[in-house]
Amino acid sequence: MILDLLKIKKARNLINASNSNYSLRTSFEGVGAIISNSTDSLKFMSSLSKNHDMVNDHRGQLLKNFFKYTSKRLTDILIRLQEINWKRTSLFYEVKPDTFTHPIDPIIYNYKNFLGLSIKDFHVELISFMDSLAPVIILSESDLKLKNEKSVPGWPDITKYSKSSYRKKISTEFSTIIDNCKNWLNLIKENRNILTHRNHERIIFGEPKDGLLFQLYDEKLKPEIVLPEVMYNSGNNVVDFELYSAFILSEIFVLLDNLGILIAQKINIYNNPLSQMYIREIPETVAKSIERLNCLLCR
Repeated sequence: MILDLLKIKKARNLINASNSNYSLRTSFEGVGAIISNSTDSLKFMSSLSKNHDMVNDHRGQLLKNFFKYTSKRLTDILIRLQEINWKRTSLFYEVKPDTFTHPIDPIIYNYKNFLGLSIKDFHVELISFMDSLAPVIILSESDLKLKNEKSVPGWPDITKYSKSSYRKKISTEFSTIIDNCKNWLNLIKENRNILTHRNHERIIFGEPKDGLLFQLYDEKLKPEIVLPEVMYNSGNNVVDFELYSAFILSEIFVLLDNLGILIAQKINIYNNPLSQMYIREIPETVAKSIERLNCLLCR
């Protein structure tokens, strides 16, 4: 697997900096804002009839609710990254060269174990977010089955080899975007499965001053993350979490922007630029991690 430099660049361009504040603007959240503001408008609801003879207010309300739900799941990812940065700062320690440090020093113990658990939770949040996209994509072209309004379809239900009827209803434009997520998302799903369901080892390496360095090993002690672009001093199988998370968020931000543009077309929303309709503040550490990854890849 090779990181896509164009996606990293596009993700960086979706982020705006102003007076040390950073904001993310995607077409997806822009469309969500328009739908939220227009749900009660009969004129807007009738414009959803591109793929149906009639679309009722109920579908529009569902679409509004699921857009909001996806935004909440994205917020969870960003909060998790803030939590990780807060733990790194709060538990920071420094080993002096002439000082013997006991291997079970409580500060070091907490640093390595607490951050290891947070990395696990980060992967859980990512999959939860991807699942939240499925009902939005489905409702952009068709209806949800009544039973699925509460037992909601997830990302696997709209992927290429799904046996769900929803995949068959999805247009080629959507299926292309969905299938293009396979390479990077398979890595995240496998890591999440190992971290939550299988015997594994997760190890935090080095000192805090070197960054948050980690690796995930399966039960045979095989390293699971071997992307050269996100490694700390390539060749030693130690992952730089800042670069790793930047790679994943770049994929997510670009995915959201591409989906938003297509959803707007499907439900006949015309507003250019869509991304200006919703501005999301993001942590400085997130913005700078994507900038750092972009600079490294451009060398």
